[in-house]
Formats: sequence, structure tokens, C-alpha cells
Amino acid sequence: MRKALETPIPTAVWLRDKEWEAYIPAAAQWIEVVGAQMHGWDEDIWEGCGNSAFGPGGQLWKGGKPGFCRERWRLWRRQFGAWATEERIGEDLRAVARRAEARMVEIEAEGT
Repeated sequence: MRKALETPIPTAVWLRDKEWEAYIPAAAQWIEVVGAQMHGWDEDIWEGCGNSAFGPGGQLWKGGKPGFCRERWRLWRRQFGAWATEERIGEDLRAVARRAEARMVEIEAEGT
């Protein structure tokens, strides 16, 4: 989720890294499979001792908790929306992003 949805789009596209073509569909699959559960999660994710966070955010998730929360969910939904209209990527990838954003809106409406 972090690489797909918490990195500014111009950086992602200009990297010309073919892995980006996998990041959005992978993130979208997480929403499809466990999105309803994720929407309800509100927890920090810490690994080990001290301040070593396992779930820290990417460049767009500054100052938020290292884990799951509604604010991070909303960031992800907005980023799917941004990818859905990004003209520098292919239509197939934009369609995946549109479907993921729509699914997230459905999950929010379901109130889970």
C-alpha cells in the first residue's frame, strides 16, 4: 500500500520503474480481499523494541500513526482516485485504480 498509494504520483511515474505497474493492482487486490476489515482497523503496528515502526508511512503519510486508521484509509482512497485520472499511465492501470476507489467508497457506505 505504501509504495502504491503513499508516494507522490509524479515521482512514481518519472521513475519509469516497471514495478509500478504491479503496485497499483496489488494494492487494489488488498482492498478487494480485506478492504472491509481494513476499513475498521485502528491500530499502530510496531516491530520489535524501541521506535522501530513496521508500518511507517510513505512520503504522503507524514506524522500519522504507523499502522491502520481511517485517515490513512482516506489517503489511500484519494490516491487511487488520483491514479485513476493520471494520463501518463495506461488505461488498464487507471481502470484498476477506479475500481479500487469505487470499492473503497462502497465499503465506507456499508459502514464497516
